[in-house]
Amino acid sequence: MRSVNVLCGVVVLVYLQVCAEQQCEDEVFPLSVNYLDRVLSVLAVRRSQLQLLAAVCMFISSKFKDTTPLSCHCLVVYTDCSITAGDLLVGLRCDVARNLSLGT
Repeated sequence: MRSVNVLCGVVVLVYLQVCAEQQCEDEVFPLSVNYLDRVLSVLAVRRSQLQLLAAVCMFISSKFKDTTPLSCHCLVVYTDCSITAGDLLVGLRCDVARNLSLGT
């Protein structure tokens, strides 16, 4: 569990940098971290899926709060292509939306 917490901290810092570089609206980053925390509190996520989960949370929060939302391609590039657009759009999105009561 400790390694997941450390990795989660690293992932959060990376997505803070993404928000800064992409000039996201101020609400995008805190909302994505809120989503990430809420999902991690109810879902068991493997270390290998943490980056995908964080990208999904960033993607969803950007869609809700940003005037120019982050694209799938942008988030895939920031993960150094460790996830695909398909992963982002289909993989965990439904699980995240369901656990956040967002609807799908």
